[in-house]
Amino acid sequence: MCPSRIPRVTVLNSRGKPLMPCSPSRARKLIRSNKASVLRRDPFTIQMIEPAGARPSIASGEKSGDAPQSE
Repeated sequence: MCPSRIPRVTVLNSRGKPLMPCSPSRARKLIRSNKASVLRRDPFTIQMIEPAGARPSIASGEKSGDAPQSE
């Protein structure tokens, strides 16, 4: 299959600005995990619910990869 024929899904951030397109399988994963919702069906477009690059806060109790580990 020619690279220009690979189906892509248009992605918008939570404010409606365009992001890089993604594959249909990644779009399905984002929709199932409630990180994105379907905005339009033709052309198929999803919109992110969380801001792009959002990380869980330290106060939420999740470990951050940036903190040094003590042994």
